[in-house]
Amino acid sequence: MVLLKASLPILGLATYAQAAPAISAPDCSLNSTESSIKWTECSSEVNENAALPVECAQLNVPLDYTDDKSNKTVTLNLIRVPATKQPSLGSILMNFGGPGADAVSMTASRSDVLNMMSGERFDIVGFDPRGTTTTLPFHCFTSNFDAQQALDNLKSNPPPEDLENLGYLWAAADNLAQACAKTQNETGALINTPFAARDVVSVATALGEKNKIRYWGLSYGTTLGATLISMFPEKIEGAILDGVQNPHEYMHGEAMGSVGSSFAAIFEHCVKNADNCALSRRGKSAAELEQLYWSLYEKLRYNPVPLSGDNGILNNHLLNTLTSSALYDSMDWPVFTTALDILLGPEEDYDDEFIEAWVGSSGEDEDKPDQQQAQQVPHGIRCSDYKGRLSSLEEYMPIQERLYNISRINGPISASIGMTCSRWKIEPKERYEGNFQVAPRKPVLVVGNTYDGVTPIVSARNVSSGFTGSTVLELNAYGVSKAHLFGPRFLLRFVC
Repeated sequence: MVLLKASLPILGLATYAQAAPAISAPDCSLNSTESSIKWTECSSEVNENAALPVECAQLNVPLDYTDDKSNKTVTLNLIRVPATKQPSLGSILMNFGGPGADAVSMTASRSDVLNMMSGERFDIVGFDPRGTTTTLPFHCFTSNFDAQQALDNLKSNPPPEDLENLGYLWAAADNLAQACAKTQNETGALINTPFAARDVVSVATALGEKNKIRYWGLSYGTTLGATLISMFPEKIEGAILDGVQNPHEYMHGEAMGSVGSSFAAIFEHCVKNADNCALSRRGKSAAELEQLYWSLYEKLRYNPVPLSGDNGILNNHLLNTLTSSALYDSMDWPVFTTALDILLGPEEDYDDEFIEAWVGSSGEDEDKPDQQQAQQVPHGIRCSDYKGRLSSLEEYMPIQERLYNISRINGPISASIGMTCSRWKIEPKERYEGNFQVAPRKPVLVVGNTYDGVTPIVSARNVSSGFTGSTVLELNAYGVSKAHLFGPRFLLRFVC
C-alpha cells in the first residue's frame, strides 16, 4: 500500500502549504473495442440536464445470475459521455453511490466534470442500478399514502437514552421490513451488491472491453467497487474508489466514522472568518459555538419550532439530519451557520423564510411518488447485503450505543436503517462472503479526505490494505468525494 497526501483549499478560506504530488502524464494505449451496444439519442429530459452531448442505450442482462437454466433478463438503462478527444481509449464505468443513485441523470448533469477528470480521452458510462427508476423498481407499498406514512415513522433519530422513541422506531422498522417482504419478496432478492457487480461485468463485456474493466465509484459505489474487485480481480484494468465506505462495516452494521474533527471545523472556520459568519457573534471561540449548538439541540428536543410554510416542525431530530447533510460538503457551511445564528436568537427575530428554505433542502418534494421510491431503494439494497438479523430491540441496542459513541450526530441517524436491516425478511440470491483481500490485475487508487465524518479516511486505509499494490491518496479536505477537484493528471494513472 502506497500513501500519498495532497491539499485542497476549503471554501476559499485557506490554502495549505503541502503541494500535490508531482506525477508525470500517463501513457495510455489505445484499446480496440467491438461494442454490441447500440447507442441512440437520449430523451429530451436527459439532454436538457446534460452539460455535454450524451448518448443512451439499453442492455438486457441476466435477471438471476445464480440460475444458469433461466433465460429471464432485466433491462439496464445506460448513458455514455463520449470522449471529447478521439479516438477514445476505452470506457470508465461509474457508480455514484446511494445505494441506488440514479446514474443516468447524474452522469448527464456531471458530464463536463467527468469528461475533464478522464482527460477527455475516455468514454464515461453509467447505468441505473437494480431497484431504481425502471430497473426492477423497488417499492414496498401499493399506495403513496401508506408509503409516506411508513417513511415518516422512520424519521426520528433518538439517542440511546430515548427508549420510548427507540421502541417506536423499532416497530416502524419492522413494519417496513414486513411490507417489503410482502410486495418485493422475489425482486428484493435480486438487487443487492454482488448482482450489481455482475451487472458491471456484463456492461463492460457488451462494451467490448472484455477483461479490461475500468471503474470509478463514489461513497457506496466504493463498496460496490470493492466487491467488484474482490469477485473479479483478474478483470480490473483500473479502479478509483473515492469517498470510501468500510465494506466490512457496511455488511455487518453501519459504515460510519467519527465526525468530531469535521464538525468542529465548521465552527473553527466561522471564528477565523468572523466577518463572513454571523454565528461568530454568539461566542468567543469555536468550542463555545459548538457548545451552543448542543444547547440548541436540547432546546429543540422540548421546544421545537413550528414551520408555517409547510406545517412542518423543526425538532432536534431534524436538526441532526440537517447537520449531517452539512458535513457532506463544506460549501454548505455558510447556510448552516446562518441558520444556527437565527435559531439562537430571539424567536421574534426569526427569518422564517430562510429557515423553511433550509429545512426544505433536506428533503424537498420527498412526498412525491418518485422520491418515496428513492427513499425505499437504499433499504432494499443495503438490507439485502446486511448479514445480521435480530429478533429484539435489546439485541440491537449494543450496536446503536456503539454508533452513538462514534458520533452523536450520525449515530442516531443510523438507527432507522440499522433497525430495518436487522428486521429484514428478504434473503438475497447471492451474498459476497469474502474478506476483500485480493491482488487485482492492475493497482487500485483509494481516495479519502482527512476530515470526512461520513466516509472517513480510516476506511480508505482499511480497504487499501486488502488490495495488493493499491495507493491511498489522502486529500487535506473536508466533506465527501473531492477527487474531482484534484484534476485528471494523477487519477488517470489508475485507469490506463
